[in-house]
Amino acid sequence: GFEALQKAERPGLPEVVDVAPPGSQALQTIGARRKAAELGDVTVLRNAQGEVVGGGDAPEAPHAKELYAWLERRGCQGVEGLQLKLGGGVFFRATAVPLRKQEFVLSLPKAAWLMAPEESSSKTELAWRLLEEDFLGEESEYAPFVRQIHAIDVTTLAPYWDETEMNWLAVSSEASEEIRNVRTAVQASVDRLAERSRSQVGLQVVPAELRADEEALEDKLRWACAIVETYGFPAGDSWALCPLLPDFRGTAKGVAPVSVDLAVDGVTMWANRKLRPGEELKLKLPEATNAWLLAHRGVVPGAEAEGAPSDQDLVSLNPQGSFTLGMPEVDLSKNQQEDPLRADKLALLKEYAGLDLYAPRPFGKSVESCTLQVPAEAFGSGRLMRVAKLLTVGIDKAEHHSGRVLTKEEALKGLFVWLFRDARRPGGPCGLPDVDFDIDVPGGNGDICQRLEERIEVEIASINLVLEMMEQVINWHNMMIQEIGRKTDLPISGFGGIISVSVGQIVMAHFKAVKPDGTTTKSRKAREAKVISWNEATGTTRLLFLESNKRFEVPHDWIASAKSVPSPDLVSEGCSAERLARGKVALALLRQERSLMWSFRKFLQTSENWLQKHIGLYDDALFKEKTPDTAAVRKVEEIVRSFLKQWETDLTEDDELLAPTGFTKWDFTRKAKWFRYGPDKDNSPLWGLPPVEFEGLPLDEIFAKSLEELDEIKEEMYDRRRNAAQPTA
Repeated sequence: GFEALQKAERPGLPEVVDVAPPGSQALQTIGARRKAAELGDVTVLRNAQGEVVGGGDAPEAPHAKELYAWLERRGCQGVEGLQLKLGGGVFFRATAVPLRKQEFVLSLPKAAWLMAPEESSSKTELAWRLLEEDFLGEESEYAPFVRQIHAIDVTTLAPYWDETEMNWLAVSSEASEEIRNVRTAVQASVDRLAERSRSQVGLQVVPAELRADEEALEDKLRWACAIVETYGFPAGDSWALCPLLPDFRGTAKGVAPVSVDLAVDGVTMWANRKLRPGEELKLKLPEATNAWLLAHRGVVPGAEAEGAPSDQDLVSLNPQGSFTLGMPEVDLSKNQQEDPLRADKLALLKEYAGLDLYAPRPFGKSVESCTLQVPAEAFGSGRLMRVAKLLTVGIDKAEHHSGRVLTKEEALKGLFVWLFRDARRPGGPCGLPDVDFDIDVPGGNGDICQRLEERIEVEIASINLVLEMMEQVINWHNMMIQEIGRKTDLPISGFGGIISVSVGQIVMAHFKAVKPDGTTTKSRKAREAKVISWNEATGTTRLLFLESNKRFEVPHDWIASAKSVPSPDLVSEGCSAERLARGKVALALLRQERSLMWSFRKFLQTSENWLQKHIGLYDDALFKEKTPDTAAVRKVEEIVRSFLKQWETDLTEDDELLAPTGFTKWDFTRKAKWFRYGPDKDNSPLWGLPPVEFEGLPLDEIFAKSLEELDEIKEEMYDRRRNAAQPTA
């Protein structure tokens, strides 16, 4: 039967060559697969010579061929090499010729665009034009284009989030405000179009059955306005929609396969690298925060992944590596005796620094006035650490260095000027109150705290205040992530990479895979398993993998995701596909923000520990039994002030390159060279360490030591001193 099958004629399949010895047929098949893999998509059917057979193309989206023909009639070039696949995405056709970097891919001239009338151009007018063509149906000259627009998934676009889902994003200040702004703009356009639909003009355009159903009409208007708000772009004096552009999926990681040149006369696409037949063509997502991408594009990088990606994977997909930190509300009615100047501090921050921290915070308040972008606002001219210092520093004695006695209000203004004189807010420098006295001490180092211990106390207190703020926001994110999991039954990943599980819970986890040499390693893919037990002492969890019915004891961090206990509403009512889709992007956004906050929090903790360790060295040298070690005091002062100066230095582009992979990469106490030096390759220390020695050890070597080794350095110094003090024979 096998021989007969071999000899049978099978149309569309490569001819089987009968060669000896037996078994060589399998070798030939393996070779063909390898060759096909080298040529591109391994799912494309090819013969032993690597040639595509049977067409080679995957199933296409409905009406795709009509759209291709329409685009070519409109003067578009390169369409024959692209394919709209069933399920979404634009792919390089499997039968196309490979393209090299910088080669032409596609052109979409202005003749193919759907544009608003130039005499009254706006997003609302473009939405009305889209509706006009839609109501014409097959009689419209843009019918294939409009048909493809209907295929766009609008589920996660801002206008389609209900109030329950909006509450999920309440802990993300930026996402919540951005989505509400988009919803407000779309609703305003819907209201204007609804009024026009009832006018004499609308009677000629809107079908009678749609005018009779107000709810259906509003849904139709919202669809058109949401499409234009998301995919419309300004084209000279008008607004336009370009075919195919909404069908390209975006990527935030690495180099996108193609790039886009947008001009007033058309769109042109070029290959950013070698393009292989069968691969998906993606565009680079805008350089914006994930909150902005969710509100304006309906996407969050990483949300499309199956299961629950790791925290580190989600952080690496954040285009900017930044997050919005909500500042605390300060209630003046509570604990006023702790800081009598608290009201004056809040007034100065609101008037000059653009931050309104008064409680209660009214609903709909501008996010810009009560949030900061981290890490940019944490260094240099940023406001985060300056606000923390202002709120933590008290004024007990208001005496100027000239001998003049100041009121506490005058001293507070002086403190504010010293903290914010080189600070910036969005749109320009921070304002400063008028003071009639000199801020800097004559002959000083520009530091209002002349003693190093005072400066360290201020720094540590401000770091602790920021840590408390971040702890609160992180906890809010944790609670909302759990709530989304309960409402949707979506898998969620744990905070900090470790997932809390209970016995009997179903999880996705990696198992122990056997390598060719017989050793075991972590499997590439996670599989569904049931928790049998867990051991906190050993850091392992015992799992029963449901597919193989095998048991493994694996480290806690091998668990990739877990399902929360569903809420009663979910059990009784279920979860719609639309809510599930919006839940996935909300989870991805909140987990990314939480992971970035956690990384920056670890960075702050490391900085505080380092300051504590070095102030200990300073005290030991200053309060020596007999006489202070003045040389050691000066060296420690130089080390510490050099580090503190980095807080006052703005991040460079090289520093920001490290942000998407986690702020722990900025840890100046790590030993590896690439941790201490930036990507500029000139071996300049990332933290600008001075080229001096302390107790015979190079300073950057001291910084390179881990925190645990600092105690050993300290003992080494004392041993050297004791040996030097002993009398010689």
